[in-house]
Amino acid sequence: MKLHQFACRLPVLILLTTILLLTGTAVPGHGYLPLQDLSLCTGSPLVSELLTHTGEEQWATWIRQFSGGETIELEGKFYRITTRFSSALFSNAPNARAYDYILQWLSFWYPEEWIEEHAFQFSGETWNNIILTIPGSKTPEEILLATAHLDSLSPDPLHLAPGAEDNASGVATLMEMARLFRHYRFARTIRLIWFTGEEQGLIGSKAYVRDYGTSGIVGVLNFDMFGYDRDGDRCFEIHTGTQPQSRTLGTCMERIISALNLHLETDLIDGYNMTFSDHASFWEAGVPALEVLENHFYNAPSLGCAGTRDQNPNYHTIRDTIDTLNLPVGFDIAQAGIAATASLAGIQTPCFTTTPEVQLQPLHGISRLTWTEMKNASQYRVLRANSGCHQTGHLISETPLLSWEDSESLLPFSGYMVEAVSSSGCVSFPSACVWNSFPFRQSHPTPTKR
Repeated sequence: MKLHQFACRLPVLILLTTILLLTGTAVPGHGYLPLQDLSLCTGSPLVSELLTHTGEEQWATWIRQFSGGETIELEGKFYRITTRFSSALFSNAPNARAYDYILQWLSFWYPEEWIEEHAFQFSGETWNNIILTIPGSKTPEEILLATAHLDSLSPDPLHLAPGAEDNASGVATLMEMARLFRHYRFARTIRLIWFTGEEQGLIGSKAYVRDYGTSGIVGVLNFDMFGYDRDGDRCFEIHTGTQPQSRTLGTCMERIISALNLHLETDLIDGYNMTFSDHASFWEAGVPALEVLENHFYNAPSLGCAGTRDQNPNYHTIRDTIDTLNLPVGFDIAQAGIAATASLAGIQTPCFTTTPEVQLQPLHGISRLTWTEMKNASQYRVLRANSGCHQTGHLISETPLLSWEDSESLLPFSGYMVEAVSSSGCVSFPSACVWNSFPFRQSHPTPTKR
């Protein structure tokens, strides 16, 4: 999160907002489709079911990986991400491979044509945003954005800028959305965007609005810097600014928190425009947006955080590490964001109501997998976790058949899962993991698709 030039920009933003409210329109050339009501914000059984497939440890693992607390595996090699400073992200520095790591996972999960790298120029360098578009099945022309900035900052930005709260917390939330949403159909199109250049003045989000426009956007949910809660009051801020349609987004999130019994307190702040994160680029274009933030600002005692300020003292330092966060509170906020995004996008049905039933047999030193046929499946994806069934699997094969043989097992103890894929790209949840405990030859080739 970049706190800068608030006092200078406030009069301009107030004037712009006043014009928008008087005219009832967006900035010329940037039309959006307003949300009609709050009927989707009820915490439906489908949303509750979706949340059963995530967990605090999975969310925290993403934060550890993106802030240097745990190594990552990328293209068969191991790295530790110690900085996400924008200049470092695109320098091939081995300690700054967060951008490539996201792309690797998205390519495992989604069709190539749904993933886009949006390039823009800043200070003589080329930086990129990552855009994942999940097409809607009913009203695909209506687009809901969930966003977070990938970059981090510290006094030593090229070497050590862990940014666990700012903003691995938001990055982890979008990673969980990407992991989960591929298993469901949504009425509206969902677009997940990892921005860069936020710390230099919202550069990536401004470039997105400039290059893509805002036509069809029903709203933007921006996740930037949450999970610090020293006083344990489970309170965080939802900034909606002075635009009424933005408040609708915030009210929706509050209702879902209540419906799902997440036991969070909120300050929904709509009396002024807090412009220090990427949501502000959309406000300036007249698009409804909100910002999810820790209890960073002092607000009236009548609001949820009771007039207290619980600001992270490690913000923008090398001490912004995962051990300083209140992970149960941060994860509940992440769940609220995931649920709000799924609800506003109009969650429809799971892609498949069952999962493949998989069997594993040893056959002359290789693993032979077979599975049951799934109705409406056009192909199957084989996933392998190289250290057993407690890990998330990596894609190693795609096939239209009902069997597959792994002759290049990396380790003698591998876990396998199978997913069914429809012709539209909708994916079943992974099958139950089958565990290979048979001794294999100790070779270590690189896994390939078949």
